[in-house]
Amino acid sequence: MTTAEKLLYYAASLIVLAVVGLRLFHLLDPGWGMIVILFCSILTTRVYAHYAGRLAQRNTELEEQLAELRKPQ
Repeated sequence: MTTAEKLLYYAASLIVLAVVGLRLFHLLDPGWGMIVILFCSILTTRVYAHYAGRLAQRNTELEEQLAELRKPQ
């Protein structure tokens, strides 16, 4: 993951945990808590999906390079 991806992923995950903690002690309105959890869950999913897509593309490139190297001359 790039630094920006890590920052977004960990920040959103931390916010979700903080909201859950605040909801456990009834310090946050249920409506706002659910909105924040939904938004942060979407954000973490999008960041991870972008990372997984980039990783799959890189894997394909490396497999192609390996196939080129294995070709008989």
